[in-house]
Amino acid sequence: MVSRLGYDTDADFELLPHTLAVTESYKPMLDALTWPSHESSELARIDSLVGSNITVTETCITGQRTAVGCVLHLAELFRQGIEPRASVAVSLSRTALVSSAHIVYVLGAPDPDIRVANARTVLRRQAGSHLSSTREIAEFESLIGLRPPADLVPTLETARRNIGGSGAGEGAMVLEMADSMARVLVGSEYQESGDLGALREHLAWVWHVWSGTAHGWAWPKHVPGLDDDDHDVAPGHWATDFFQLAVIVQHAVRLVVDGLTSRE
Repeated sequence: MVSRLGYDTDADFELLPHTLAVTESYKPMLDALTWPSHESSELARIDSLVGSNITVTETCITGQRTAVGCVLHLAELFRQGIEPRASVAVSLSRTALVSSAHIVYVLGAPDPDIRVANARTVLRRQAGSHLSSTREIAEFESLIGLRPPADLVPTLETARRNIGGSGAGEGAMVLEMADSMARVLVGSEYQESGDLGALREHLAWVWHVWSGTAHGWAWPKHVPGLDDDDHDVAPGHWATDFFQLAVIVQHAVRLVVDGLTSRE
């Protein structure tokens, strides 16, 4: 059977065990995760300065849990000799990429002030999502038991204003993360050499095409080089992209663990 995910050559099959080995590194790091965060940790510092009702610590914890869960689910299927459908693999990969982006965007920033500013941006976007859903549910007429308390909408509106931050969307965060992750990949044991700019652009390409696929759009099949008649084939070379994603998630988990640890 021809692989729908790009596992077609000896090199592809040699890469898969390396990808799975990266995912095996998650557990010892997660075992070292301390929750709640230490009072002198970097995440505690950021939370004290931002003052959001939903903390950046909770957001990062949830983000790494989501990213790790998606990647480990795919990894477990491969360990069982099962190749997931392309749309499933790409959709889970996109979820892991976005979840990791939120973490790397905040904790991967080199400057402490930028980490706070980026945390405000992430939390502002989360607050907007929370507020949008709460406004809609507050208008329910049949499922009134699901309505939020009457004061929740104005409370969330105030919280969103107080958070501040820029209006950057998920795409912008992923592209910002692409710069950081390109440096990590080039400087790591997993990427012997590479063009930093090309790797950054490749991660940007992956974000856009994976997003189009995950949203069920047809346009990814019309991207140059992707005009395959079989619409259940992952765009690009997913076998390589999955390896890079596993490393990105590994980096995000490491950042969360470090962010929860005492700085003293």
